[in-house]
Amino acid sequence: MPNTVPSPARTRARGSLHRAIGVLSGAAALAAAVLLPAGPAAAATATPAPRSTELTVISAVNLDAYCRSVGHPNAVQNSASASGWSCNGGGPVNITSACQYQYADAVAKGIGVYEEHERSGPTGWVCQGAVNKRIDLSGGLDLSGYCHSVGLGDAYNAVHNVDGWMCGNGGAGARIDLSAACRYQNPGYAQAGYAVVHGYRDFTSWTGIGCLALA
Repeated sequence: MPNTVPSPARTRARGSLHRAIGVLSGAAALAAAVLLPAGPAAAATATPAPRSTELTVISAVNLDAYCRSVGHPNAVQNSASASGWSCNGGGPVNITSACQYQYADAVAKGIGVYEEHERSGPTGWVCQGAVNKRIDLSGGLDLSGYCHSVGLGDAYNAVHNVDGWMCGNGGAGARIDLSAACRYQNPGYAQAGYAVVHGYRDFTSWTGIGCLALA
């Protein structure tokens, strides 16, 4: 897969514009990357209100991760058209299926997750959600802290894109579930019933990942 699945910073919300994702500091080290320390975990958070949904862009889409989930090593771009993606050794990628895989926790909580093609060409895809509340969580993302919490070594990025984050001190590591890292860092929102997920606007911006709480 080419190293970009970027998307412009624009949020669709049927007449409402949300500012996209709180971004991590770009000061991660290349060898044993540890992002900025997290802020304090949310202690008391309100239970999500009854649903009255608007569409909001959650993130760009990780097609490599989706293709791995269906038994193929990565996604490949076959043409310059928007529909020019397929899984390596498989058929065309269904972008909505990829988004629903990427945000399975939100889907499980009743949030509709869909594809949106924001701009022309194959790299214009994003995932959007039908939500009644969105909170962009501040405090950075401490990926090494998450790795230590599951008994593994420091975080590092193997390929310098969003999909490349691993736990394990630069060796044969385990790939990081970025939404799980957001839930670890923001337990109050998760316990209150929000879908706590990761999001980013540029697949190549491996330090540009933030956390969101959706309901």
